[in-house]
Amino acid sequence: MIAEHARAAGTKPPRALPDWVIRPAAPYLAALMIDTSMRVSNAKAKAELGRTPGLPGCREGIRRDIAA
Repeated sequence: MIAEHARAAGTKPPRALPDWVIRPAAPYLAALMIDTSMRVSNAKAKAELGRTPGLPGCREGIRRDIAA
């Protein structure tokens, strides 16, 4: 998603380091950054609250917020 923010702002995305560089330097932080999935679903909000998102996805929200 950081790359999407950079794209929306018209800048270059930050450089990415390979996993094998990060793990020895900061193993606990690396485990958090690399091994943790942040995927979420709005299905529960839709089902229990009858809520529907105002935008189709997070990329559209990023573009809208950067443009504002």
